[in-house]
Amino acid sequence: MDVVAYVPFRLIEKAQALSGVRVLKSNRPRVNLLQFNFSKPVLQRRTFRRAVAYAIDRTSILQQLKVPLGNENQLITGPLPVGGFGYNESVQAREYNPVLAKALILGLKKKLGNIPDLTLAYEGNDTVHAACRLIADNLRRAGLIVRLLEVTANSKLTAQQADLH
Repeated sequence: MDVVAYVPFRLIEKAQALSGVRVLKSNRPRVNLLQFNFSKPVLQRRTFRRAVAYAIDRTSILQQLKVPLGNENQLITGPLPVGGFGYNESVQAREYNPVLAKALILGLKKKLGNIPDLTLAYEGNDTVHAACRLIADNLRRAGLIVRLLEVTANSKLTAQQADLH
């Protein structure tokens, strides 16, 4: 018997159609999130983090990745699974608002004189890479310069050293 721990959503139907393959759902909660490196001065600014939140169209990204939203796949407002210890359901997510994101970023550029280019580091499978590419595209449309960096065993930079991961 062989076991694969993760199958991307877009490949589940193909896997189910294979002879001798049985696809089972894991009960293990899985949380994917964007983390900020607070050692970077611009990322310490609440206004910047708000702009990033407003710039990312989370629902569209999941749709493009063919991740069905529902009880099993939910957009959350923090790093804890829904229903888990510490998850606060009263916290409201910042809705996608590209106009507000651009305005906040323009205001910060005016105040700071410049916003440094950002590195979005990722490690993982092709779904993670695709999600990060879409996040970077959203951030670029808001006026930020974002470079994607895949972290591997041979990378000089760890994900935690990047601006976003």
